[in-house]
Amino acid sequence: MEPILQQAAQDEQPLFFPMEGETAGRHGYIGCLRGDYGRDGTELWTTFFDGQPQLKTQAFKDEFDEIINYLLDASLHPVESHGPFQYRCLQNMRHVVTDPTVQFKIVTEGYSYYFRCQPEIADYHLYCTIFDNRFLLPALELQRGRNLTDEDGEEVNEKI
Repeated sequence: MEPILQQAAQDEQPLFFPMEGETAGRHGYIGCLRGDYGRDGTELWTTFFDGQPQLKTQAFKDEFDEIINYLLDASLHPVESHGPFQYRCLQNMRHVVTDPTVQFKIVTEGYSYYFRCQPEIADYHLYCTIFDNRFLLPALELQRGRNLTDEDGEEVNEKI
């Protein structure tokens, strides 16, 4: 699988940050990966913070590993240190860094991954918030005020 990096819509900006409580449940928030490239920029140290552990299935773990390995694959880009993620983001998005943070999303059939990368030296260089699409996509539809139906087939048309 070769993930496609995309720009997020303006109303998706909150999805780049961890969620809690009822909002996390409504959006299918699985958790957040936080990482840094070590002192010399050639390592990757990560910590995963669970949002809803029951959504962290083996299928999710396998797909997430594939995406991270794709973004880290040194054979796919010429940068040897400090930021395969940033290079991949800049290359695929053709993004000119005018902001210290670069953002992109990867959407698969089952999950949505929202990456925030900081190309400059920082305490943490990347964050990835992950959502289960069974929850996220309907929540975004409601947020955008589109018509949906509930379990009984009744139309639901309200903004969150």
